[in-house]
Amino acid sequence: MNKLYLDLLTDKKNKRLVILLDYLVKSRHPSTIEELADVVNVSIKTLKKDLEILEDVFPEGVWLANIGNKSILLEWKATFSISDFIQSFIGNSPLFQILDAMFRGEHFSVAQWSEKLWISEMTLRRYTNTLVKIIKPYKLHLETAPLQLGGKESDIRCFYFSYLNQRKQTDVMSTSAEDKKVISLFYKKILEKAEKRLNRVLHLDYHRVVSWLGVITQRLENGNYIKLSPALKEEITQKKSFQIFQQLYTDELMANFEFVNIPEDEMVYAYIICLDSVVYKLNDGKHFRMRRDNACVKIYEDLFEERHLKHLGIPDGKLEHARTSFIAFTENLVLLTQITAVFQKNSYELNVYTKSEYPYTYRYWLNQLTQNEHVKDLPIAYREDVAVSLTMLTCAYRGEENYRNKKILFSFSGESTYMNYLMTRVRQHIPHGVKYDFLFNEEVTEAAIQERGVDIFLHNYDIDESLNNCLSLRISPFPTVRELEFINKLIVDMPSDIMHMTYDAYSENLITG
Repeated sequence: MNKLYLDLLTDKKNKRLVILLDYLVKSRHPSTIEELADVVNVSIKTLKKDLEILEDVFPEGVWLANIGNKSILLEWKATFSISDFIQSFIGNSPLFQILDAMFRGEHFSVAQWSEKLWISEMTLRRYTNTLVKIIKPYKLHLETAPLQLGGKESDIRCFYFSYLNQRKQTDVMSTSAEDKKVISLFYKKILEKAEKRLNRVLHLDYHRVVSWLGVITQRLENGNYIKLSPALKEEITQKKSFQIFQQLYTDELMANFEFVNIPEDEMVYAYIICLDSVVYKLNDGKHFRMRRDNACVKIYEDLFEERHLKHLGIPDGKLEHARTSFIAFTENLVLLTQITAVFQKNSYELNVYTKSEYPYTYRYWLNQLTQNEHVKDLPIAYREDVAVSLTMLTCAYRGEENYRNKKILFSFSGESTYMNYLMTRVRQHIPHGVKYDFLFNEEVTEAAIQERGVDIFLHNYDIDESLNNCLSLRISPFPTVRELEFINKLIVDMPSDIMHMTYDAYSENLITG
């Protein structure tokens, strides 16, 4: 479940129900009462009451099945949309109702909202205090007379894009199905014109572009306009690609929405916003870039120097294309930042995933963005988010080459039947392409390690000899999922030379300790 949505669920019980429902949907296997109680961190008694509440609100076609009187499985008819039910469930929460109404241009006072939602003004103010904290990272504040978001229009649009991007927008936006067809057709014509007039193929995320255009048209419908700097407008309006875009924007989009006297700032904004949806395809040296900033050449030469990319495992054959992608992404981000630095932010979920899966690569880029003397000239406000984005680009270009040349040697000791099981288990966690071997019938020595060209030696027993030419890790006799996942990340994320520098080659139970 999206963290933003969970934060907006102000009622603790409703938040538990959503977490529980989300878990039941995703697990797709019978869950015990104890397991579900742990998921929502409540007693078994409270968990049973929550399940009863869910059963009461389930529409026809959704039910909880008891498996052997010990486990529970959520089931629903194939024709039923469980995602729509979850969306409708959270949409009834007070802050969702308030944000949806504000987005449609409907603004009411605290007293009016209190009557509409059937809650006291004191309770509503407690809810709005939560909303104030949620919108603060977007540089926004909450105005109360009437209730509405306050701040720069560009930041308000960024917030609503994040809010609506994973929401069923048909429940929120006032645009009709016909209007959505107009937006979709406009997108397709952008791609056609780019290929025909500019002799290039645009790689854009269709869903993001259409979502952005939906936010823009709704805000225009409400009379909320963007204000850009004169210098930025002058730079963009001189471009041939913008002039083509402007004609399309006027003839195909604005005319169909019957908007009149739309400021030029809005056209420039809609043009630049496409950069937030660029897909940086591998081995494509012609990424969509709106500017070639010569003033930043020295920064890019240093930040994306070949030695950095090679060190992170990007193979020689991909270095040129990778560097082009890094520069294109950074230039595009810098241009978006001229509208608002909030464009640098990623979703909470992407940041958590990346930091967890690729900790070394993430820390490497964060260190570059923090300590590289040239980077101070780049307008980076959210270094962690930008480091995550650079990590994602790195991992895309690195592919399997980073770990194909690594070799792992396993040496285990245990009951004969358990040994077969253990070999099967560890194989499941070894990335495709990694070379590995199991050694049982001889003592592991320095000579044996060198002969086999081993990078990582994993064992579940004590060894007497200190091995200097490989990384030696002792795992527990019965390896946990956490240990095996750690090994996987180590193989995929960290270059061999750094592994040897980072970890003590003879630490007692390094992973679990």
